[in-house]
Amino acid sequence: MNARYTTDTLRTARSFLFVPGNRPERFSKAVAAQPDVVVLDLE
Repeated sequence: MNARYTTDTLRTARSFLFVPGNRPERFSKAVAAQPDVVVLDLE
């Protein structure tokens, strides 16, 4: 994946789904929800 692809994807994304990074059992469910971007919240 190159930087331009990533930038264009983020620019056109309409939905962001934030998932707690300490809950790996939720990762696959987040992807299954089909948001434009899944963000792992590490804080």
